[in-house]
Amino acid sequence: MKEFLDFINEGYLSVITGNTRSINYHIKNRERDRAIISLALATGLRTMELANLELDDLNMRNGVIDVLGKGNQKDTLPFGPLAKEHLQAYLDIRTDRY
Repeated sequence: MKEFLDFINEGYLSVITGNTRSINYHIKNRERDRAIISLALATGLRTMELANLELDDLNMRNGVIDVLGKGNQKDTLPFGPLAKEHLQAYLDIRTDRY
């Protein structure tokens, strides 16, 4: 998983050479993308569950996230240290960048 996330962060730039718009988009959003993918892989969240997350659902101190899942079931899911690292990196730049 770490190798894939590292590819998103740095390696993907070698794939999109020559396309300035894609390069700029990737550079602007790579921390966000890495946080989303890391959280999805760490928790098994569905796409819509990820899309519907709010910042208040995230508990960084305890390493858990509250999710409203299929059938409106509420659940609290743990996420590991790698997802926590990527989420924190995104949260650190979120306000300035977006």
